[in-house]
Amino acid sequence: MLSVKYHIPHIAMGDMLREQIRQGTELGLQAKAFLDKGALVPDSIIFPVFHERFLAPDCETGFLLDGFPRSVTQAQELDRVLDQVKKKLRCAILIDLPEQTLYERLNNRLMCSSCNTIYNLLSSPPGSAGICDKCGGTLYKRSDDSDTAAIRERVAQFHRSTDPVIEYYRTRDLLVTVQGDAPINDVFQSISRILDVQV
Repeated sequence: MLSVKYHIPHIAMGDMLREQIRQGTELGLQAKAFLDKGALVPDSIIFPVFHERFLAPDCETGFLLDGFPRSVTQAQELDRVLDQVKKKLRCAILIDLPEQTLYERLNNRLMCSSCNTIYNLLSSPPGSAGICDKCGGTLYKRSDDSDTAAIRERVAQFHRSTDPVIEYYRTRDLLVTVQGDAPINDVFQSISRILDVQV
């Protein structure tokens, strides 16, 4: 939704890693081993995937990052890459969500195998069961969304790695927090108000 409104690409690290896995690339195979355990993928895999995407022509006028950076090292790498192309990060948006709500959303999340559109069985179900409204692709449930232990590990990893990133952007006056437990349209409007000032 944001990508369409602002005419800039949505760069989702998770989607890019899943595409690498789908294509059977060396980086994809390495990433799969970490994702299957619910662990964060190391920078030695993340950076090459990010660099390739960031240098694409459609990123010249801006982009929305999703799932990156997840560590201070990644935030510093983003700063370095932006400096190289003489660009500046305008803001970092934290979508804050109570953990119980996170568990409920993950347990009810479906993704399109073709276009990666995300659905939620409770809040934004597809029009037809198992079929993507956008492209007609098959919807599936990620294996790590059903595994309670994997979800717990992902949340713990998030806090260990990402809490310092939150502080990194907070100390630079770039962090803006949006409450994520509202309906999707309300979250979209909240983020839009922030980006309208920044873009």
